[in-house]
Amino acid sequence: PGDRLFIFTDGIEVCFTGEKVLDTAVWHEELRQRAAMKTADILAEFDQQLESASGSLYAKDDLTIIVAEMPV
Repeated sequence: PGDRLFIFTDGIEVCFTGEKVLDTAVWHEELRQRAAMKTADILAEFDQQLESASGSLYAKDDLTIIVAEMPV
């Protein structure tokens, strides 16, 4: 498919690393592992993962992902 641009807040990185310290490499690997998936499927999977995370109903930081998808 075409290229995608993921814009996200630091709260997303914290959720996926499970640490209070940002680790961009972990989040980038999460994205790389899903490169062949459709954008909607990636976001649905992330949503499910975030919903099941400890404290997800009362997140300590904002959780925002915006995706711009460029058609082929």
